[in-house]
Amino acid sequence: MMNLHVISGNKQSETIQSRQLEIKLSEEDVRKITEKAGAHGLTVAELIEHFIGDLVYGTYTNGSDERMYANDWFERCGFGRFSDTFLQYLFENQILEDVLEEWDDIEDAQKEISYYEEHPQEAEPGELEEIQECLQENKEQLDEYWNSYTQQKMGYSTFNTFDEEMKKVLEWREERKRLLGD
Repeated sequence: MMNLHVISGNKQSETIQSRQLEIKLSEEDVRKITEKAGAHGLTVAELIEHFIGDLVYGTYTNGSDERMYANDWFERCGFGRFSDTFLQYLFENQILEDVLEEWDDIEDAQKEISYYEEHPQEAEPGELEEIQECLQENKEQLDEYWNSYTQQKMGYSTFNTFDEEMKKVLEWREERKRLLGD
């Protein structure tokens, strides 16, 4: 695992802290990257911090040309072009947080329903039915998001199931939480 630590003088510096990322590299790649960074007075972490800064116009951006070239590299590798996952669709349509909220509401409602089915005496009259109704509305809204995505992908030969794609979305969220320390 590599610890990344950045220091900056701008407003973003208030949120800087060490982050742990796991990167899979061969021994030869590690040797080469440590030599390349060291030959220029950098640690591998500093090199990666600066590249990320240019790629996302972040804390350690090195200038407009560097940002342009980092993004050109990203596009030329096909990361932006050939990905057609549900997660990408959610980002592109700015509905990722909406889908995650629907998902969380569904999980919460299912837990409440299970609880009240085991402890019916604790439910207010009509409460269980109200929760079930909300659950159904959340599921329908999530289905609408998924159906919109699948309609957009109709020209593609194959795509994953909702469960497979939602698993990727939830894994992405967990990684974000872990990296942000949430």
